[in-house]
Amino acid sequence: MTDREREILKIISENPLISQKQLAEILDIKRSSVAVHIGNLIKKGIIKGKGYILNNEEIIIIGGSNIDIQGFSKDKLIRNDSNPGDVELSVGGVARNIAENLSLLGEKINLISALGDDIYGKKILNELRNSNIVTDNILISKKHPTSTYLSILDSDGDMDIAISAMDIFDEITSDYIREKSGIINMAKCIVIDTNLSKDTIDYIVNNF
Repeated sequence: MTDREREILKIISENPLISQKQLAEILDIKRSSVAVHIGNLIKKGIIKGKGYILNNEEIIIIGGSNIDIQGFSKDKLIRNDSNPGDVELSVGGVARNIAENLSLLGEKINLISALGDDIYGKKILNELRNSNIVTDNILISKKHPTSTYLSILDSDGDMDIAISAMDIFDEITSDYIREKSGIINMAKCIVIDTNLSKDTIDYIVNNF
């Protein structure tokens, strides 16, 4: 958010019904310039348009969304061999799970995560939207596939081994978070998980 946008936002927060002409007079700038700044604030999701309703009721959740694939062995696991069993696929990820549950509790949720441009990414997006979660700020990667967590469970239901392919979350950098600073600054609450890199977590903690 620019300094001018912050000025306009402060005035709007004190008088949501103020006109663009009045804003121009207070700031001593052209009305057309005010219109551009207002348009930018709307694009960034900070205000909602007519009446300048501030978008400050959202919880911002930043972190992982992934596909969980679990294999369940019917009998005792035999190493270096095929084991009869069942395989289940579901959507997961710490941030995604929190987002879904808070949405079920009636909260307005805006999720910042990363998904691959693939069938798993599309599946997660569809489920998020069906849960009324804002997905506009999810990074769609052309470089990495959607994060996948693969686990093998023994006949007692205990995990024997797992592989997590989550390199995509390296793309949620401090620069990417900086681009989303407008909506993050307006959030009533911010939730993060540790799928994020240490540098990104440090940036969020130190700037918001």
